[in-house]
Amino acid sequence: MVFFEAPHRLHTCLTAMAEAFGPERAAAVCRELTKTYEEVRRGPLGDLAAWAAGDVKGEITIVVAGYARVTSPRSGGPGRRGGPPRADRNPAQAGHRRSGEGRGNS
Repeated sequence: MVFFEAPHRLHTCLTAMAEAFGPERAAAVCRELTKTYEEVRRGPLGDLAAWAAGDVKGEITIVVAGYARVTSPRSGGPGRRGGPPRADRNPAQAGHRRSGEGRGNS
């Protein structure tokens, strides 16, 4: 997610984002992009909100990582990210066989 924010509202904005998305959500605050004094600070939203309590100036762009839930091996396999079930695992979407169908029964 990408946000453009005024420097005088940066601390309030990052604090609200940390409350909404969680203080550990990865983010970056980019200041003066494409200019001589470009600066990028990366870290968790909680840390960036604390940093922004100081005097920050310039054009501000905030980039926040999307939600990524890693499921346990039991609920979808190792390393599989959360989200809608795959069609091959969801009987409603996979055209699941009816009793006796496809097993050589006539």
